[in-house]
Amino acid sequence: MNVSLTNSVLQRCRGMISKHFSTVCDSDFSGLPFADFISLAKRKDLNVRKESEFCSFIFKYMSANDISCSNRSKEYIQLLELIRLPYLPTRQLLEMQRENLLPLELAVRVLSLRLELVSFSESGEEKDLVAAMEKTKEMSL
Repeated sequence: MNVSLTNSVLQRCRGMISKHFSTVCDSDFSGLPFADFISLAKRKDLNVRKESEFCSFIFKYMSANDISCSNRSKEYIQLLELIRLPYLPTRQLLEMQRENLLPLELAVRVLSLRLELVSFSESGEEKDLVAAMEKTKEMSL
């Protein structure tokens, strides 16, 4: 099989996975090389319905490949940066922390930020709400 045909087939497969992410996210991607997994997870056209689905997809890969917050490897940080933590349910954040997939201090920061957003939105101060939302974009490990 020639290289261009192989690349074409791979592109179509990636496109199908992106389009039908919710259907295939429970599949076993653990054997995928890290670079290919990251490439797939970073796709702008990845059809993610719920952040919790995407998070489970990422953490399933991490667990299968022995990537955890205890070693804070480059791979761990790259994967964690893909997840929009403020959009996850509190229950999932706490579960991730208990399973050593999320550092306690980061879980606490996310929950604190969520409380700030609620208080700002209740105060009616739009500039405060915008500032708090900007913090979510700046959050890092």
